[in-house]
Formats: sequence, C-alpha cells, structure tokens
Amino acid sequence: MSYVNVVIIFMILFLSSCSNNTDSVVVDNLKTNPVVNESLNLSCIGKTKFKQVQHEVQYILLESAAPKKEDGSVNESFLYQIAYYGNMFIPFSFDFVNVANHAKFMSMDPDSVKTEIISREETIYPYDVKTVKIKDEELKFLSPELMQYAIKLKASGAKKGDKAILVKVKTNFNAYYCLGYNAPALDSENFNYYVPMDPMTAFEVVPESEYRPIQSSITKDVSVNNPCIDPISIRVTETYKSLQNNEFFYFWNPVLQANDANGVSFNCGKWYKLNNSYQKVKPRFFDIPSIENKRLPFEEIIKKNKTVHIGLAMGFTINPHQKLEADILYKKFEQAFQIKDKAGFDKILPSFNEGSNVDVSVDRMLIFLWRLNKYFNVSKKDVFIDENKVVIDLKGVLKQSQLSIDLKLYLGSTKVKTSNFEITKKFIGNGMLESDIFIYEGHSNFGDAINPSTLDLETTIKEFKGTAPENQIFALFSCQSYFNYAPRLFSSIPIKGKRGWIHSLGNYREVTSNGSLGVIAYLDHIASNKKPIPFEKWADMFANDNFLMRTVQEKSQ
Repeated sequence: MSYVNVVIIFMILFLSSCSNNTDSVVVDNLKTNPVVNESLNLSCIGKTKFKQVQHEVQYILLESAAPKKEDGSVNESFLYQIAYYGNMFIPFSFDFVNVANHAKFMSMDPDSVKTEIISREETIYPYDVKTVKIKDEELKFLSPELMQYAIKLKASGAKKGDKAILVKVKTNFNAYYCLGYNAPALDSENFNYYVPMDPMTAFEVVPESEYRPIQSSITKDVSVNNPCIDPISIRVTETYKSLQNNEFFYFWNPVLQANDANGVSFNCGKWYKLNNSYQKVKPRFFDIPSIENKRLPFEEIIKKNKTVHIGLAMGFTINPHQKLEADILYKKFEQAFQIKDKAGFDKILPSFNEGSNVDVSVDRMLIFLWRLNKYFNVSKKDVFIDENKVVIDLKGVLKQSQLSIDLKLYLGSTKVKTSNFEITKKFIGNGMLESDIFIYEGHSNFGDAINPSTLDLETTIKEFKGTAPENQIFALFSCQSYFNYAPRLFSSIPIKGKRGWIHSLGNYREVTSNGSLGVIAYLDHIASNKKPIPFEKWADMFANDNFLMRTVQEKSQ
C-alpha cells in the first residue's frame, strides 16, 4: 500500500456535522477546471502560526498481532501506518494537554505528513489489555493491516511482559496553530504532546473498577465512565446512554485533574505512566514562508445576483435510525422565529432531552433561527418536518443592506449507511452545486459526513439540471474541517469563477451557530458598506473560538 493511500485512509477515519436559481446555464458547458492557486489566511482570537513540525515518537506493538509477510517478518507497511495513525492523536489531544500554555492545536495538513522509521527492536508489552475500545463498525475505516492488528489485539488477552516490537519514528508535517495572548513561543520547552505507546489501547491502563461518576458539561447528566476522558464527551439522553470513549482522539486526556460528579478529586497520572503507557513528545518547530492572502468572493456574489441563494445543512448522528418528532419540533421552530429576547429563548432549550430522539443539532438550528432575526427580515416562510428531516425555506432581505436572500435550511441524519442519510446527501450535493453560499454545520463523522464518495457527488453532478453560480463560498463548520474536507477532495465540482472556502480547524463542538451567522452577517456588512471588512476582524467578532482558515480556488485562465 502506498503512503498516499495510507493518508487517504486515515483522512476518512479521522476526522472524527439548495435553492433553484432560474437563470439559464447549460451544465454540459461547465468544465472542471484545475485549481491554479490556493492561498491561505488564518484568523483566530490571539496569535496564529503556520509551522512545520518535526518530532520523534516510539510505539510498542504486540508482536503476535502484527501482520506478517510470507517470510514471517513484520509487514513494513503496517509499521508506517501505525506511525501515521499515532500522529493523529496530536491534533485532538493538543488542546487539552496545553491548556496551561494558552494554546490550541488547530489542524494538520494531511498531505504534508512524512514519516521515517528510525529503528525497530524487540521489547516487552507494558501492560495487560482487556479490551480494545474501538467499535467493530468502525474497523471498516481501517486499512486491512490495521484492521487485522486491531482484531487480533482485541482477541489476544495481551499481558504485560508479552513479546512486543518497539518502533521509533521521525515525523514531519505542517500545522496551523492558534495561540492565546498569554501563550509561550512555539519553541518553548512547555509546548509538548502526550501520546499513548500503543495507539490502539489509549484507555487500557485505567481499570474499570476506578471508573468515576462524570457529569456531562452539556446535558448535566451523570454516567459512570473512564475518569481520564474529557466530560464534554458524555452524551446522555432518555434512550442513549453512552460514553464515546472509543473516540479517544477527541477525548483522551492523560493529564486530566478534576473532581467527579460526587466532588471526589482524581488525577489521571495515577494510572497513565510516562514511558510505560504514554509518552511526552517535544516537537521542533520551523517557520514556513507566509502565503499571499486571497479575498473571498463575497463582492462578486453580491454584484452577480439580485437574490443570493444560501443553503445551510445541519446534521444529527446520535442514533443511526433516529426519527424526528415533528409535533415537538414544529412548535419549537415557530417559537424560535417569534421570540425576541434571550430569556424567552432559554425557555425552549434544550431540545435534546425533550422527547426521545432529538440531539444537540436541533438546538444548533433553533439558536441559528433565533439569532438570525438580528440580520434578516423574513417575507415568506415554509416549514416542513417529518420523521427524517426538517426543511425550512426563508425568503426576505438582510436588514442592514436590504440584499434579497433565499435561504434554505436542512436538518437531517449525517450518519452514513442509513436510509435517512440518503435524503441528507441529496440536499448537500445539490446545495454545493447550486448555492451561491453553501454552509455545512454539523458532525464530521470521521470525515464521512460530506465526503465526496459518501455523497456520491459524481452521480449528483451528472444528474444536475439546475443553475451553477459563477462564484461560490463553501463554509464548513465541523470538527477538523480542513483536515477532513480540504478543497482538493472536491475537485469534481466545476469552478466557473472563484470558489472561497471557510473552514473551522479545531474541535468544533459548539452549538452556538456562530460560524453560520458570521457568514451571513459578513455578507450583510459588505453589501451595506460596499467594501469588505477585514477577515480577521470578522472572525474575531463572530467566530469566537471556532478558529477559521480560508482558501480560494480559481478557474484556470
């Protein structure tokens, strides 16, 4: 397996959230033009850095579970995959372990990763393995070699002292960082990562007898869980009680010190032993030359359109067979349109613990509709809700600029390989082809939620009979959006003029809809003032801690 294939596989794994323009355009005349330039500009509250990172890491792998060649030696491709897989911990654990340094890791550029195996030698396995916490249905995202290792490791009952392989690797990659005002320099000794020795067994060293009652910071419900998992990961509803601890790349925190729901303090360092079950990695940072800034095509969209068409898709994933409760939701959506003050709005939240089958994505849409009143005068409204989806059509004008807007909102399942996802992917695919501005705000689902192959974009493009806009903006607000949904993945979508991309780069767990609202507010400001507001100012005003990067694609000249 080539290294490029390995990168693609893990992009899919990790990563673990529309209108009809009547102008005539012949789709056959649209050509998929190569991207001739991509320019990046990063904005966040505080300082931002674009750096090349170099570090050395070592991994301990169970020898009996490692895939072998015909001659009995360990498959070299497998070792490279483990090295790459281990690096995926870094984007997701960095924001936890460096809180004291006022820093967040934002996103790794997946195409920039270069891994070199320095050495490998025999050693002993450092601890007992009871069960590998990765779900069977998620094994399909792994390469054949990694799947084989995970299955054998799960079944092995590995013990401390078993024969193992120690692999030392050197890795280089490019990364986008956001540093707070009080953060140390990137070359500081305090700037480091923590990664497990065996990437498949991040939770194994905490015995279940030590699991604690942890309170969810979102629902405030309590569940007995691994105490070294960030509490935000706990989602407890009437019918869904689960800790997403298999998704360790989001929630694993080996240096967590906190109180449980009973007020009893705990320290994860009691179980996680440095150089035994996890390791501290001190990276080296190298400057990368700055790249020319590019302007997003908001002005071009405004000039070309009497009415700007916006598609906004939001997704829920709590239950793969989730059904929406139309009666409850219809009442709440109507209230969201009418309520003017926060006190009144708080009364209709939260939705995710009312009824039996609603999650926080519903609240994200409710918050969006309520806050949209600040920018948008609605002249016509159509609301359709059934057990699979919510479709809301809004027509009106932006308050400040009086720019005419046709806004179509969609809420549906983004859990792939389920019947209700088939409905969602059609909306998303068509929205990307016909919207002047297309926004996705929802779960990333290991990069699957809006992956072109998942959406079957090639078929949608062939069948597309609508109108393709000359200039577009895609705004994707999901976990590690750039890592999962880099523009090059969508090269099959024709480019007529400019297509601007806005990405959230970090762990996007907010339910405030700030990203989507910021796009509409920025559009209103530009249309009203006839000149752009600096992107950095807009990001500070509206994006809060949803750190953003922008990319611009242009058709070949």
